[in-house]
Amino acid sequence: MFAWHKIKKIKKTVALRKNSFRLFLQVGVYIFIYYVAISLTQIYEHTEKICSRVLRIPGRTALHRDWTPFSSFNLSDYIQKFEESSLLVPSGLCEKHSLVTIFVTSPVNGFRQRQRIRKSWGNTSNFNYPAFFKMHGHLKGFYYPPSKNRMVLYGKYLSAKEETLRASVRVVFIVGRHQRTTLNNRATIRKLRKESDIYNDVIQEDFVDTFNNLTLKSVMALKHFNKKCFDTSAYFLKADDDSFVNVPNLIHILLGGTLPAYKPHHKMQIRLTATSGVFLGHELSDIKPIRQMCNKFHVPQYIYPEAVFPRYLSGSGYLMSRDVARQLYEAAWHTEIIPLEDVFITGLCSLNAKLNPVHSPLFSLRKVQDLCDFRENIVQHFFKDPNKKREWHNMTNNQIKCK
Repeated sequence: MFAWHKIKKIKKTVALRKNSFRLFLQVGVYIFIYYVAISLTQIYEHTEKICSRVLRIPGRTALHRDWTPFSSFNLSDYIQKFEESSLLVPSGLCEKHSLVTIFVTSPVNGFRQRQRIRKSWGNTSNFNYPAFFKMHGHLKGFYYPPSKNRMVLYGKYLSAKEETLRASVRVVFIVGRHQRTTLNNRATIRKLRKESDIYNDVIQEDFVDTFNNLTLKSVMALKHFNKKCFDTSAYFLKADDDSFVNVPNLIHILLGGTLPAYKPHHKMQIRLTATSGVFLGHELSDIKPIRQMCNKFHVPQYIYPEAVFPRYLSGSGYLMSRDVARQLYEAAWHTEIIPLEDVFITGLCSLNAKLNPVHSPLFSLRKVQDLCDFRENIVQHFFKDPNKKREWHNMTNNQIKCK
């Protein structure tokens, strides 16, 4: 009995020590993570200070990580103006008429976000004009219906009538390529080709897919539109892959209607009557170039020496009639590249082409507060959060009424 009692006591002691060791180990891990986080923060802050010091040195210009003073800023050194250069292109792209063709800029490995778009706003077969009445029908009388003249004008893009009316809208994704060929990158290439075969909506171009090459990506979108879609599409819309495009609202606006005034800033809406010179988005003005080399949007003086950018439209989404798309594409060949695509396309090229980009409150950069933010706009930025699946379900639920 005595021996058995001793054994039990020893077992308890061993168990207690094991538990103590586990607790000690857990506390140690937490402390380690804490100090690593602090260290990373300090490294980041130190890097920021170094960047600032570099910029303060007289005569020194902080170099851009991808675009050096020895880089060419001539578009023709990166893109062939007329020749086919695509690695992948949808078969029959723009052979059929579309009221608007939407080009979504996407990273080459952005499979999940592209699929999220296809299952939500990018499914233009389901998310078409009939959804407008599900979202806004309870406020009939508080918005202008489509213009009869524009309905006739754009008749070839439309089918059915009234609440069953549908417009042809095409969504395509444009991506670049990896810089180097590795095992992982080969797997991505295979996956992208399979994706292209299944959905027939991916354009892949032969340039390195990085944030700083977004300008090339957006110019390529204009190239494809002008080369293949100009005669079959009335409008071009460029959107980032973290933007939500309310296709029913877009159709309604293009047909000359207005949206219900959910918010005060929407009460001054003007019906769209122009068929050319249309150039809409969220205007940004008096924006100064960021000279901080560690900033994502860094633009050194050797790339853009002026103190302020010309007014431009946010790259989250901008809409233009096809004549504007052609003029911008032509102007791009006489405009020096900068690594901010929205400044380049809608600011500098627009200036050279003598175009007039117009601010519209229906292109929103505000962070989403509720589902009505999606219902009240044409383009709503920030649609990358996985929780947006729930918000998408709520937005398409016609039992929920926005006021």
